Amino acid sequence: PRPRLSWVLESERRGEVQTAYRVLVASDAETLAKGQGDLWDSGKVASARSAQVEYAGRPLAAGQRVFWKVRLWGREDAPSPWSAPAYWQTGLPTPADWHGEWISADEAAEPGFAAILLRKTFQLAKPVVRATASVCGLGYHELFLNGQRIGDHQLDPGFTRYDRRLLYVTHDVTGALRPGENALGVRLGGGWYRLATPDLFGFQAAPWTAPPKLLLQLDLVHADGTTSRVVSDRSWKWATGEITFNCVRGGETHDLRLARPGWTSPAYADAD
Repeated sequence: PRPRLSWVLESERRGEVQTAYRVLVASDAETLAKGQGDLWDSGKVASARSAQVEYAGRPLAAGQRVFWKVRLWGREDAPSPWSAPAYWQTGLPTPADWHGEWISADEAAEPGFAAILLRKTFQLAKPVVRATASVCGLGYHELFLNGQRIGDHQLDPGFTRYDRRLLYVTHDVTGALRPGENALGVRLGGGWYRLATPDLFGFQAAPWTAPPKLLLQLDLVHADGTTSRVVSDRSWKWATGEITFNCVRGGETHDLRLARPGWTSPAYADAD
């Protein structure tokens, strides 16, 4: 609820120091460009602090994108130009902010320690100006949209006590969408959530051990101001592919005869 803001003083003057700052936070880029902080205007604050400065403005909604800039005062109490505008987007902090459901492979056909492929197609009838995908894929996941790998992360999400807390990852996927039919794909591995082999620390018998599962929410903002959402639910399809075994300790086994080329693209035939 109170994001922390940081910045770096850049100056050609030797020994320059910050003596004060002023932060503006606005609900849109246009308001900020006018020099107005409709969400927060810190005013001039006499302080050398430039890291982890708490936001102290109006309450923010889940998934809200806000814009901000900062100016500084130096030793001679002269203000700097405003910084280039930046933005942040709030997360999904409570269970009520998540609208999908946990999905996985069918229990009756549980695929052992093979990686799980999950797929969903959806239609876009209106232009999209912003698309945000929030993903919790346990133990590890890779996200694809229209055949494109999203992000350059490996081993996401990070390790936690899975019986107490789950981490998720957020991606801006606006540029990967297309008019008409689109396809989401997620590959799931066991990670530390489901260890396949014995481990010095006994993680193979951890209290949270379970088959890999996915919680996903794709929030869309359309050009006409309306919003829509694609979530993980029972309409998704699943299969296994060429990764027949995966384990943080024991590595991976690949059988390329079982590969499914194009499984993350809209045109893929997914009847099976």
